[in-house]
Amino acid sequence: MRNALQEQLLRSGLVKENKKENAIEKPKQNKTKKKPRRAPEVKQENTPIQQSTTQKPDKELRNHIKKLLRSNKLNDKNGEIAFNYVIKNQVKRFYINSQQQQDITDGKLAVVNWNDISYLIPADALPSITQIFPALDYFISTEENKSNSNKDDYSDYQIPDDMIW
Repeated sequence: MRNALQEQLLRSGLVKENKKENAIEKPKQNKTKKKPRRAPEVKQENTPIQQSTTQKPDKELRNHIKKLLRSNKLNDKNGEIAFNYVIKNQVKRFYINSQQQQDITDGKLAVVNWNDISYLIPADALPSITQIFPALDYFISTEENKSNSNKDDYSDYQIPDDMIW
């Protein structure tokens, strides 16, 4: 039976005459050899005991900040005015009411972005939160922001006499 199969393969051109014996008798071998597995290296700083002790204060800090933000949160679920602010070169948006808009403009309220959630909090509470976590992303209206937004881009140009109505 093997001779007939070898002859058919040879006639069809799938194998050459010198390789016809090898093509049928030897099954194909996987050329990629399996490497012996090494035991994973254990570093001193990655042990589970040390990880849990280093993560525990971090989790406590995050939970503490979350509690502070939620206790000072003044977000209005029925806000109708879209408020846009910039944090890390990204424009964020949430909705506020007209009184909150005025308070943000006056610098009485600050916007804190924590885990992609916007919290509207009193500006007085912001220093205590940033003291605990200095890398906190927030927006607060300052005199510099107000002067930049209210400045007329064409105020430096004089209007020609013939253009006055």
